[in-house]
Amino acid sequence: RKTYLFKLKYKNEEILLSPEEHFGMIFRFIKMISEKFSSTKIHEISVSIPNSWGYKKRQSLSTAVKLANLELKAIFTQNTAAAVH
Repeated sequence: RKTYLFKLKYKNEEILLSPEEHFGMIFRFIKMISEKFSSTKIHEISVSIPNSWGYKKRQSLSTAVKLANLELKAIFTQNTAAAVH
């Protein structure tokens, strides 16, 4: 069962989006900007998430990344990301 939390109006049409679809759009936008800035094609992404995120939120993140036509290489918690940086 899909949960729709986001309602958008685009060209006089109302669109309902699930959280995964909404964040997939955000990842596509980030990908587009990154490709313009770096003049390279981007196919993979690694993401840092809050320590408190459980399995369901991680799965939603993974779905959103797939909707953006990206491959999720790694999910780092904030503590791990800070240590790697």
